[in-house]
Amino acid sequence: MFEHKPWVPEGYKTGLNGQRIAIVGYSHHTDSDSDDLTIKTMQGVLRGELDTKTQFFYKIRDYFGYKSHRDFWSQVLFFNFVPYAIGTADHRYDNATREQVLQARERVLRIIADHSPQKLVVFSRKGWRSFPATVEESTSGGMCSKLGREELAEFEKGTYRNLSEITAAYGLRHPQYARDDIMTLAIQIITADSIPE
Repeated sequence: MFEHKPWVPEGYKTGLNGQRIAIVGYSHHTDSDSDDLTIKTMQGVLRGELDTKTQFFYKIRDYFGYKSHRDFWSQVLFFNFVPYAIGTADHRYDNATREQVLQARERVLRIIADHSPQKLVVFSRKGWRSFPATVEESTSGGMCSKLGREELAEFEKGTYRNLSEITAAYGLRHPQYARDDIMTLAIQIITADSIPE
């Protein structure tokens, strides 16, 4: 089975305000899947071809303080946790199968190894719960830390190591039912967080 290729624009190399940031969603839903679906989707985002019901890309861009898709999405890496379409639009809220989760975990670690994001932000609770164990979770039953503010108690932070590099990973919620002020605050804390060394 093929996997969706991640969106890795040229601007990702220099990063968003000097930070290499990866944005992670949960899944695509379509009746016409292909390995370049994520890339085609993001090209459509940059051309402004999304209908107004598709708030995911707009809201994330706004949380980071950007008003232009091109200015924001041309500087960040993007991929969905589920490595291929979860199904048609009728299945958009489905959970990944066990097989998809296992493949997705391996793929997440491969994307981190291949592209070395300094920060990885997961905009999906169910995606974050299925992510590979962080360094903190892997050591003697440890847990990820919170973002440090009471109103952000549901959000978590952990790390992944790739050779000598560290990626800070943040588990947030999907923008669909999230409060914009809380999500914007979370992103402000994440972007101000020191870059892992």
